[in-house]
Amino acid sequence: MYGLTGAFLVILYFSTIPIILKLFFMFIFSTLVEFIIGYLYHRIKGEYLWNYSGRPFNFIGLVCLQFSLAWFVISLLYYYLVLPLTAS
Repeated sequence: MYGLTGAFLVILYFSTIPIILKLFFMFIFSTLVEFIIGYLYHRIKGEYLWNYSGRPFNFIGLVCLQFSLAWFVISLLYYYLVLPLTAS
């Protein structure tokens, strides 16, 4: 899961799209990856890797706003602090 988002951030880093779109894609992609991995695991294994059912603004217990924002902040840190050091 983390590798997919990291690879996506590298692609974004080298793209020439406006920064506002990059920020939007960072938020959407990390949330979408979390949802897809959690959904597939539940469908295949019948178990939940995580359950956000008790949290506000959740979608079927697989994603919630609180953790989507956390993944977004982690993506920003990776994009602005790690990638500049490794991409040059």
